[in-house]
Amino acid sequence: LGCMKFAKMPLIEFIKKCMITRIAFPLLILFISLAGCQEDSDNPGPNHLDGLIGEWKLESRSVNNITPLIIECCDELRLNEDQNLQDFRGDFVSTGSSHNIEGDFKVDRAVQQITFYFDDQELEYNFDLDQDVLTFFYLESGNEVEERWRKQ
Repeated sequence: LGCMKFAKMPLIEFIKKCMITRIAFPLLILFISLAGCQEDSDNPGPNHLDGLIGEWKLESRSVNNITPLIIECCDELRLNEDQNLQDFRGDFVSTGSSHNIEGDFKVDRAVQQITFYFDDQELEYNFDLDQDVLTFFYLESGNEVEERWRKQ
């Protein structure tokens, strides 16, 4: 159909124009498609730490499914992303009445696990993130601990 506009020209020119049109148009489409696939450095894509980054305050802590009546005052956790938004790493600050800890962390979303690194220590916690509630599950001295943190 695209060649019909050339139908009144001599046969040889008609064939040349049709061939150029049939080759040039698909090549142009291919070129435009490939150019659109180039990486955009201003838009790095999804951040794998979405939802985790921010300020958190301890809401409750239970040991072996027993929650004490008194909640430890003032425990806060701040999770920050690092310069590489595509990795699963960042840094953290944890403060409370009896501690002030700074370090790094990495997240494994496949198994919902976060590992904190500080003062030559490595602590692994399983976690669940439900909107503004972050729950950590871990073992401490053989006891099952569950901590619920609320985003501030």
